[in-house]
Amino acid sequence: QGLDAMHAEFVREIVTKDHWKEDAFRDLCAQFSFLESGVLEDVNEWAFTNYDDALLDEHDGFSVNPDIADALKKALRGEGGPVEDKSTQPR
Repeated sequence: QGLDAMHAEFVREIVTKDHWKEDAFRDLCAQFSFLESGVLEDVNEWAFTNYDDALLDEHDGFSVNPDIADALKKALRGEGGPVEDKSTQPR
């Protein structure tokens, strides 16, 4: 809720990992034709509105807030949307 289709798809991809290295995040942004700083601001603003916290923390790459990621994964599974958890896969 509250995200357009492209941002929602971006968030679905973001929550598949616990942490994104800078180059991987840059590649994902390019895949969606997003500017890194713009999508970071948009996604975190949405997360603050809906979860009272940021989804992404920029530190040595981008860390994904585990509480928000878990809530989103549960919601997506409830909608029948497949979410593959890549958090235990090597980065």
